[in-house]
Amino acid sequence: MAGIGFELRKLFYDDDSFTGYIKAITFSTFISVGPFVAMILTINILNLMSKLVFDDPLEQSLFITTLVYSFIFSQLISIPFQFFVTRYISDRFYEKEYKKVRPSFVGIGKIIILLSLALGIMFFWRKDLPLYYKYISIGILITLSLLWTITTYISILKDYVYISKIYFYSSILSMMVFFITTKYPIMFSEHRVAGNMLVSFFIGILFSLHMLTNYFFSTFKEGEGGEYEFLGYLKNYSSLLFTGLFYILGTWIHVIIYWFSPWAIEIGYGYRTTLHYENAVFYSFLLTIPSIVFFVVFIETRFFDIYQKYYALTLKNGTLEEIEKERKNMRRKLHKEISYALEIQIFITVTAILFLRYFIIYHGVSTELIEIFKVVSFGAVGNVYIIIMISIFFYFNALKSALKVTGLFCLLNTTLTLIFINFGKEYIGLGFFLGSVISVLYALQLFDEIIDGLNYTTFYSQNFALKHRGRSLSKIIGKMNRGINLKWRERYLKIGLLMSIFILVISSYQVLK
Repeated sequence: MAGIGFELRKLFYDDDSFTGYIKAITFSTFISVGPFVAMILTINILNLMSKLVFDDPLEQSLFITTLVYSFIFSQLISIPFQFFVTRYISDRFYEKEYKKVRPSFVGIGKIIILLSLALGIMFFWRKDLPLYYKYISIGILITLSLLWTITTYISILKDYVYISKIYFYSSILSMMVFFITTKYPIMFSEHRVAGNMLVSFFIGILFSLHMLTNYFFSTFKEGEGGEYEFLGYLKNYSSLLFTGLFYILGTWIHVIIYWFSPWAIEIGYGYRTTLHYENAVFYSFLLTIPSIVFFVVFIETRFFDIYQKYYALTLKNGTLEEIEKERKNMRRKLHKEISYALEIQIFITVTAILFLRYFIIYHGVSTELIEIFKVVSFGAVGNVYIIIMISIFFYFNALKSALKVTGLFCLLNTTLTLIFINFGKEYIGLGFFLGSVISVLYALQLFDEIIDGLNYTTFYSQNFALKHRGRSLSKIIGKMNRGINLKWRERYLKIGLLMSIFILVISSYQVLK
């Protein structure tokens, strides 16, 4: 994040004009939420275009539901690796071992593809849908999973605007392709509208993946070391993997549970959806953009300087009085900015809820969606502040605290959602709201403990934190890096070909039947 800090400080401090401020805010928005906004805009605009041209609710529901499932599954697969891999990449850059970055992406890419393919086959293959639709759905799941991963890698190159531009270009491409298919559609035998919409979206995200991976490989032209060497970090940083897993599982578990609730809608083909609830959740996350932007700006323009000053004093023989003074200053500044950002976000959320009456009257928005939004919008605020708090924990290497918060977040969201689902539809979303808020309160308590004990942690505790362990893991990683010998490669290839032929024969038989 140091690279964007330099750019943001230059934008905010070198140009005090209103134009300069707008540029800085725009840049902050691009680097923090640009890809997410582009993805959501693409889905909604494609859906809107299909309504204007075809007005086929069943096909639109099938398209949206397929993407919602793919979006959530892709994040469940890829996000757990992000904190973990980011730490590995950061250490490689610090040690100037740049050639180890490329192999690590190849290694994690293979793992992501295998996990996505396995989940895609287990979930989509049993659906009563045309074969082409299953292939495209699995392709979208794999592509989205790889996109979240390559975005993490590209971020280290500090070209954040490029990333956001590529996502927005892919959005435009998807819209153009869909517009063309409205005039010259691909003549699928079934679900022609949903199929063409899915193809349009798939082409767009494939473009993003191609451009970002091409940019990455053109920058990291050489590689050395094993492709799975990064897995060695599980010895000391496995908590990062579980922190990511618990956070993203906690973020979406309530949606998944409601798919099996009595009021979920069966749209056919094995898909269940609570469309109003899912829409309310996505809109709620869009509403938290100001908090994310504010956090990026604060961390990179104001907090980072205080953070550096504190650790500079600890490294350059600062007196205990000076170090303690800077620690208290850092605590005061963090409390002030977090409280200020939370006040702004709550004000924005309350204002949005008050304006919802206008959408009910003039735009015919469902009352049910509005009622759900009132609850989950505050849950989304809590959700975003969980990621903000654990990001601050990472600055102080408080990995166990981050794991505790996300573990509690996942447990509460799961448990409370299962409890309130028995109370009736009036309580929908309440489990997510309470789980998020309680977890944030717990994170704030841990934050005070971390800052209060920072001197002890800095001078004593962290020096004994890392332990070398995991000989069995080292052996497994070594074998993965060396690869499979030629004889077994040929056998696995034959087995893979036979399985593929078998699946194709069965699928073809089902289609012909």
